[in-house]
Amino acid sequence: MQKRKWFGWLVLLICLLLPGAAWATEVPEVTADEYRYYLEYSAWSWLDEVDFSHYSDAELQQLVKKAVEEETGDYVEELEFVLWDDYMFEEADMGKFTEAELEKFMARALSDEACNVYAWCLKKEYQIEIDPADYTPQEIKALYYKTCLREKYQITEGVETLTWYQLEDLYYRTERENNLREEYGVTEDLSHYTKAELIALNDRLWLEQHLRDTYGVTEDLSHYTEAELDALENRLSLEQLLREEYGVTENLTNYTVAELEEMYDAYCEQQWQQEQAEARTQINIQINGEKMYFPEQSGDDWRKSLYKYSSDVRPVIKEDRVYIPFRAVFETLGAEVSYDTAGKTVMAKRDNKTVSFMAGQSQYVMNGVTIQMDAETFVKDGRTFVPVRFASQALGAAVGWDNDTRTVVILERDKVINRYKGKFTVVEKYLQHWDMSQGNLAMQGNLNLTMQIRTNDENTGKQVDVPLSLIVEMEQLSSDTVVNTDTTVRLDMAALLKLWQQEAVLDKEAVQRLNKLQNFRLQYLVDVETGIVYIKSDLLDLFQGQKNAWYRLSIQDYLDETGYQEYVQLVQKAQQEAAVSDTEFSLDEVLTEVINEMPLNDSYDVQSTLEGLQALYRVLGDPFMGKIAEGYVHSITAEDGVNDARIIFLGNQEQINGLRISFALESGDSVMHMTIEEQNHVICFHIDGDLDDWDTQVILEYNGEFAYRVTDEEPQRKPADGEPVYDLMRLLEDYNASLPSYEQEADAA
Repeated sequence: MQKRKWFGWLVLLICLLLPGAAWATEVPEVTADEYRYYLEYSAWSWLDEVDFSHYSDAELQQLVKKAVEEETGDYVEELEFVLWDDYMFEEADMGKFTEAELEKFMARALSDEACNVYAWCLKKEYQIEIDPADYTPQEIKALYYKTCLREKYQITEGVETLTWYQLEDLYYRTERENNLREEYGVTEDLSHYTKAELIALNDRLWLEQHLRDTYGVTEDLSHYTEAELDALENRLSLEQLLREEYGVTENLTNYTVAELEEMYDAYCEQQWQQEQAEARTQINIQINGEKMYFPEQSGDDWRKSLYKYSSDVRPVIKEDRVYIPFRAVFETLGAEVSYDTAGKTVMAKRDNKTVSFMAGQSQYVMNGVTIQMDAETFVKDGRTFVPVRFASQALGAAVGWDNDTRTVVILERDKVINRYKGKFTVVEKYLQHWDMSQGNLAMQGNLNLTMQIRTNDENTGKQVDVPLSLIVEMEQLSSDTVVNTDTTVRLDMAALLKLWQQEAVLDKEAVQRLNKLQNFRLQYLVDVETGIVYIKSDLLDLFQGQKNAWYRLSIQDYLDETGYQEYVQLVQKAQQEAAVSDTEFSLDEVLTEVINEMPLNDSYDVQSTLEGLQALYRVLGDPFMGKIAEGYVHSITAEDGVNDARIIFLGNQEQINGLRISFALESGDSVMHMTIEEQNHVICFHIDGDLDDWDTQVILEYNGEFAYRVTDEEPQRKPADGEPVYDLMRLLEDYNASLPSYEQEADAA
């Protein structure tokens, strides 16, 4: 049975938390109208007749079944396939259902689809709002197609006596006839054409026009059969591809279509092999995170507009050294380049640096000083190539090599640093407002979520409202190396559990587990220095844990000695850096360190880091901040005007002591608003949303408040003496071992 969408994601989440939950798939009860709709829909799809009203359900079912078996061989297999393929039927063993039961599943799926989709279309296309629960599938589809015929084609006469499938047939017939007249100038009377004949006529006229427009065919095509037109189009397409893509100039008229296909496949294989070979040997250049483009053919020049940098000459490798085209790279780096023909010397000037390379020499001159290299420059095809490492370093750029992508990575660290230096003063002042390093940090907060899920009952079609609520209360105390957290969760899902019990979505044991999830407490102590975590929670009762006991998990148990020592060293380094940063915070220093430590052997990492910095700059950089009475603001408005954001730093030039972020998201019928505000180290946020997804509406409100303060209180490193402590992984292993194996479940079944 096709479950509601909101069932899907809720059940998935819960099943991840609840091992061993048993599922039940119940055969739905369907009305006589819904079953008849299934038969009519199937007959309209499989039979040539246009009126089924004089058939009883049993007669129509037999006609459909016969037509399906003549086409596919097995009626039941076709039902199973459609349920699985089109409607994501979730029951693995469909063989346990009878033919009549599978038809009920189909009737339910088709009826739900008709009622919900066509009600949505009426609202979207014609602003007609109806409750699907008040209509049969036949009535709602008839209403939709009557509306389409009236609004689009002004057809009203005689439609009241037509069935929904006759109305649908009339609508598409009218649409095809209009298309034939408007697109292809057909003037003859089309009333005697069958639906299949209209489709065939449309396809033929399209193909004739395509042959004329695309391949310049001028002969009269009226005497061609449809198969001959397809063959002609196939042949002309192959000839065009061979000429345009592979430069074939010989006369191809004497070749058969099979020979042309063989020739085309051979060229495709040859090109693919060549591209693979070139990819293994070609060298790329990335400069300051931007990939340089190299047009392989003159026809590729249009692609230059998509790239910031381009060059018509690629780098080369000679004697295990990478050489770059001097002019292309140095001009990209902002240098003024010149060439002394007599001396065969290339020169570049940038700022206070002048550098020159002479062809055939293993040295270069920078500001009058000669510097030796371990490789010589050379000239190829009129271009001077110089060793990339010496050339770029001569102008102060760092150079790396990404062997995986065969990319020379050039990064002007100083240039990037200067681009952002002193441009985040507003953000820096706000971060200084969060300097709480003179003690330990205590936090106390709460979250409140209320949610209303609104959908239609699968059996009755009536609207169903399912309320959910969640309250989370949290306290946390942390030092540089220890974190203590105590969380209480109260979840009210009584209405959902009642509904699941009625519909047998979960078995009794799973429902009992869910009941335990409605109220629980979770505590944990984390010692970062040693990598040890202690957890206490009544959630562990789900795994037969000891009540009111701590459970221990140590990273040392899962690392070898070398790995654990590396972890300890990493923690010590972080502590040292935190101690230094606590003395005086500087965002410029942080950005400088990030850029200077950026590894140059991974072109993707360099690109993504620089793109991230630029995105951060465009959102929080000083040039994008406007001054208002409350402080500094940056407003972001999407082009369509529906996704807006506003960031306000509260304060003045001397001090920033708060932040307010608000944004709105709108997509179709879904709307969400969010506001986050922090002042005096108290963070408050509010989210409200109305999310519409076809047949499901979710109305939610989410509020929270977290207060932070400095304290002398020390967090616990481990449970108090005398408190019981057990191994967490042992508990989980014992629990998994107690579950029935797949073979045992199969035997039981």
